[in-house]
Amino acid sequence: MAGQKKLAIRAGVAAYGADERSAWRMALTRFGAQTLPWGFEGDVPSTHLDIWLVILDTWMPPSHYVAWLRQLTAPTLLVSPLGPPVLQASEVIPHPVLVCSPHVAWASLPEVIEMLLEMTVGNVLLRDEGVPYTLIE
Repeated sequence: MAGQKKLAIRAGVAAYGADERSAWRMALTRFGAQTLPWGFEGDVPSTHLDIWLVILDTWMPPSHYVAWLRQLTAPTLLVSPLGPPVLQASEVIPHPVLVCSPHVAWASLPEVIEMLLEMTVGNVLLRDEGVPYTLIE
């Protein structure tokens, strides 16, 4: 792990399946983050979190998650290959949001989280080419 970035954060991890949630939790833990697993049913926990890492199902439209997303209590990394529709659904989250594909998130997880933590407002779609598209509120 020499030279590997450390993430001294508490992260909520929500995903559409237990296997996906476990894989992303292990990825965060590998970089030093503490994680709290969560599902999409019910209220989000009241525990203080630095970020939410949310992996959306590609078979369910992003609009399906709007009521749940509205509850999020920290800057949020939304992971989905569905880019623009997810960016639109993210408008209900009252914190900064970074949307990116699973490929980008998995390959650059510490860097993507650092980008999210540096954001103070807004919602950004990070395209696979690395050129962000900003949704201005």
